[in-house]
Amino acid sequence: MRPGMLILCWMAAAAGWAAEVPTGVIVDACHLDPQRCRFPRLLDPDETSVYPSAALLANKDYRAGFCGYKAGLTSARADRARVGERPLVVRPEAVYADDPVGGSLVLTAADATLLREANQRFGLLDKDRLVIVIGLGVKSATPADACTTAAPEAAVVVELSKSLDPDCLERLTPLRVTRADGQAVAGRLACDAATGRLEFVPAQPLQAGAAYTVVVAKGLRAETGGVLEADVVIKFTVAPPAVRSETTAPADNPTNEPSPVPPPPV
Repeated sequence: MRPGMLILCWMAAAAGWAAEVPTGVIVDACHLDPQRCRFPRLLDPDETSVYPSAALLANKDYRAGFCGYKAGLTSARADRARVGERPLVVRPEAVYADDPVGGSLVLTAADATLLREANQRFGLLDKDRLVIVIGLGVKSATPADACTTAAPEAAVVVELSKSLDPDCLERLTPLRVTRADGQAVAGRLACDAATGRLEFVPAQPLQAGAAYTVVVAKGLRAETGGVLEADVVIKFTVAPPAVRSETTAPADNPTNEPSPVPPPPV
């Protein structure tokens, strides 16, 4: 890249920061299963540390241990004293496998760069303006959100990030499926608290080409105490009916059968 282009890119980034100065960082790890620990780390894909920063490690208050865990995004955003009015929100890719405690997280390369730049400009990590959300979240869903090729006979399966408190399954309807008009789809719901798996089998095949909405109910609670603080909404569309191609038989051969082969001349 030419020097002039580099200057223009830097000016554009600086203008973006100036328009909306971030006041903290929320690490949304509710789709994973990290463990609480005294000194969680954030790493980039090369396993180089992003957090805690060197300046934070020298802070005697931080050496007492990290206290910025939250059960959900709503409570994380409400912690204005820690993350302010305009927190950056990043979603880590995985729990760091080589952490024996299971409390460190691996960021995407883009998010690691974002946090390093934010710390360099605003000292967010140096000041420990960071919370980690370790509550309950959706790990995967089938059909996936925005899927347009769901099979009519397919079951709806949602995998939550943690095992569930069985009591909440008795108090709540943990998952419901509705049509585009809001009408509930009849079917059988099976819940496995130990694995956090919810499976809904429709009583009848879903309508080809129709849109459906899945709602995973807020208030679901993990055995470890994390809570789903808001409904999780997943929308999908069933694949349209297949178009059958029909060939028109010739007028003199309506059955489209092979014509008889004439006998050879004598």
